[in-house]
Formats: sequence, C-alpha cells, structure tokens
Amino acid sequence: MWKRYFIAYKPFHVISLIFLIIFCLYSILWTAISSKIKSDLLNTIKEKIGESGKIEVASIETYGFPGKWGFVLNSVRSSGTVSDFLNNAYVWKWDSNAILVEINPLNSQELTIVSKGKNNLLIFESKGRQLVKVTLENLESQVSQITKTNYSLDFLQIENSRIYLSNGSKLAQINRAKLSITASQGEQKNSVHSEVFCNLSINKLKVFPKLNVPFGDTVTELKTKLLISGNIVQPITLSSVSNWRNDGGTVELKEFQINYGPVLGTANGTLALDKNLQPLVALSLRIKGASKLIQRLVEIGLVPPGNGSLLQIFIKLKEGKGAGLELPLTLQDGLLNVHQIRVMDVPLIIWR
Repeated sequence: MWKRYFIAYKPFHVISLIFLIIFCLYSILWTAISSKIKSDLLNTIKEKIGESGKIEVASIETYGFPGKWGFVLNSVRSSGTVSDFLNNAYVWKWDSNAILVEINPLNSQELTIVSKGKNNLLIFESKGRQLVKVTLENLESQVSQITKTNYSLDFLQIENSRIYLSNGSKLAQINRAKLSITASQGEQKNSVHSEVFCNLSINKLKVFPKLNVPFGDTVTELKTKLLISGNIVQPITLSSVSNWRNDGGTVELKEFQINYGPVLGTANGTLALDKNLQPLVALSLRIKGASKLIQRLVEIGLVPPGNGSLLQIFIKLKEGKGAGLELPLTLQDGLLNVHQIRVMDVPLIIWR
C-alpha cells in the first residue's frame, strides 16, 4: 500500500523539487543583481548629475524580493551645477530624509523614484548667493529609456510645494503638480533632442507677492501640452538658440487650459522666434468670462480704456451663447493683438 502511495505521488515530489530549485536559483540571481545595483547606485547617480555633482547617503537598504529591486537611500544630500541658455551657472542642493528607488526586473530601463516627507531644494548663484528655496512633499517620478535615443519621463509628481525668495519671503505655493516628458534625440552628435513632448498640469497655484493681476493670487488649474521641434546644440547658448530658430525650431502649443477666477480659457497654436530672437506667437483662444477679464484689466491699468472699450464691443458681437468667445491672438514686434486690435505692449527680451 505504501509503495503504491509513493509511486502515485512521486510526480508531485519531482515537480515540487523542480520548483524549489528554480526558486533557489532565482533568489540567488535576484540577490546577486541587487547587490551589484546597490554597489553601483551612487556612482550611477553621480554620472547623471555630472562631474561637479556630489551625493552623500547615511545608508542604503534593499527591499522588494521577489519582485522589483528596491533601494532606500537614507539621509540623502546631493548637489550639482546647471547652466541656463546664456551659460550662467547655478548651484543646486537637494536634501531628503529618504529616497526610494525601484527598478522593474522585466524592464531594467524603467526607474521609479519616490521621496516621502519633506524635501529641500536650494538654488544659488555661482558666487554663492542664494536665489530661491523650494520645499516639497511626496515627490514621485518614473523614468524610462525606450531606445538608445528615445527617453520618457513617464511622470514627475510633487505635492505641497512652497517656493521662497532669498530673504525668506514666500513666493508661491503649489498644491499638486504633475509633469511628463518624452524626447527623441536628433541626428547630430551633440544635439539635445529633436522633438520633446511635454505635458504639465498644476492644481492650485498661489502667488504671494502683491501683483497687479485681475482676479487675485490663485490659479485654480493650469494645464499645458507642448511639442518642441528642432535641434538645440549643447551647450545651450544664445548662438545655439539662434541656430535653432534658423533651422526652423518651433514650439507647438497642443493644448493650454487655465481656470482663473471667473475666467476659463483654452488655447492652441505656435510659438517661434523672429530674426531678432523676439517671440512670434499665433494662438487660437476660447474664453469664457472675457468681458469680466477686459473690465478688470482696464481697472488695474494693464489695458488702456480706449482699447478696452473696443474689445468690449467686439466681445458682444462675437461671443456665442454659453460657448464663450473664440478669437485669434498674435504677438509680433512686442505688440499683443487680439483680432487685429492692439491690446498692449509686451517688453522685448534683452539678450546678453
């Protein structure tokens, strides 16, 4: 009887043994790979930051078995430099209590970064003067490398961000913001990207300095989708921006939406630069609450009364019932025009 029992269940024991061996091999492989990633993690981050970058951590812990490779970087202090398109250098410093880094075993190019709790970001001039301080909570992002020349910031989300000036006064506050970027590299060796698609949404943006704005200090919602075309050669300088313009570089505004006071506006169109590297803008606008907006712009002195009266007449003639007002907007030679009506002068960009 016992012999028949053993023979009957022998296949089960064999299968169990096979699964046990596979599990042990997978455990050894997972542990070996996680140890390798852990030992190279800080060097990889330093490479991404740049030669001038630094990163210090108190300790690194491993988690996630048997799924994603996860690492906790405790008491992180990092710094580096960044340059603007005029080649002015700035120093940044970022402090975080803990950063979680996760790598997908099925796609090693997919990286998830989470930083819970308070984060501090400081921006300094190259001479050492602090320009701005940013505090934020619950930062989360995911980055993917689709191919060797195609990258995707799947999302970057922050919550409860506060921006301070160098004197400690509060500049702005953002309840929640989310950004995604997909970029494909150009053919030139040192080009940045030939196409960059950006998607940004901001919930409750509040500005604290007293500004001459029509409906208070809070924008309820702001969304934008951009497609930037054309190669910008590194380093990004006045010359490279000029070359980008000469090569037909444009910014296509796929979608823009703003909810501000009684005004709900949407727009799409194209932005470029003229021969003097001044903005050329052609947009199609749809606005609900346009009459109230013009009235307030006249009251606070941003639009001359005569121009305001002409715009109010135009709005009454063109505004559809409940659908809002549809009109073209152009910016050229420092003049902002709405349907061939001059609204206001826009300061020119002073290039150095």
